Amino acid sequence: MFEIAFRDLPPSEDRIRVITVSVQVEEIITTCLARLLGVRESKSTRSFGTSSASLSFNAKLNLFLDIKGMTKSDENILVKFSYIRNKFAHVLGVQTIYECLESQSDKSIKKYFERQYANRIEDYEYSALKVREAFNFFLDDVENCCVMIMERMFNKIEAETELLVKTKRREILLKNFLDKSSLSKEEAAFVRKVLLKSQQEMKDYDFTDEIVDLIF
Repeated sequence: MFEIAFRDLPPSEDRIRVITVSVQVEEIITTCLARLLGVRESKSTRSFGTSSASLSFNAKLNLFLDIKGMTKSDENILVKFSYIRNKFAHVLGVQTIYECLESQSDKSIKKYFERQYANRIEDYEYSALKVREAFNFFLDDVENCCVMIMERMFNKIEAETELLVKTKRREILLKNFLDKSSLSKEEAAFVRKVLLKSQQEMKDYDFTDEIVDLIF
């Protein structure tokens, strides 16, 4: 029925690159988004799993932006990449990066490419060949953006772990020193000092200021 059978359609090199990268980006966004929302087994959830009910790439990205999971710079890059990804995923006539930029009515991504990458390309001119070179630099920025997002997630996990350790330490201190009758005056003063220091370290979290006074 068609001029070329579906199974014989020649693949678009640029489309393959964009979709392949988008799968990688989506995996990172999914993992980090689930972590921010406190979901540890993301694969088994409806929203982040692999079923037809799971959130789309755009929905995940928008949700990640809404909960401030990235910097403005990261956001700017990933929103542009999302636009390019959508063009290749949904518009048959877009076979190359050049055609993708040409299909944008306001040409903002074209202007961004020229502003950010033209000076890195020898004898730059707005052409299919040079735009592809610029796209390579853009993909580097997308990758760096994902690295920074993951790094911030690791830092968040580390901070949460540190808080958990401090919380447990405080619980142990309180449990062991609730009965102060067996402590000497000097020992009681030392324990009070330790508890006060612990309280000061955790002042940004939800603990009452009177807890040490209740003990001593």
